Amino acid sequence: MAIATVVAMVVAGCGITMDERLSYLRTAGRRGADAHEQLRVRDVRIDVARCEQVYDSSGAGDDIPADSPDGSSSDIWREHVKGNFVKACVSGVFPPDR
Repeated sequence: MAIATVVAMVVAGCGITMDERLSYLRTAGRRGADAHEQLRVRDVRIDVARCEQVYDSSGAGDDIPADSPDGSSSDIWREHVKGNFVKACVSGVFPPDR
């Protein structure tokens, strides 16, 4: 479902390409997996709430590329990025580059 939404946003004429979106989602995933490792090493409980807290407090999404023609990032795109970070943070893995 997430990919379908991303595709729909690109087709609608947003300012970021599909390759740029996928690349940034991989970056968010790597950051999430790194956060997982840092939490694990500190023996901190790793769950969705903790990973969301890490995302919000660490500035992990501060460099999200704009997806709107006006140079802003839509709420949907920001949620996709955060979701990818959190999933990777909880699991400790991220999708490989293709």
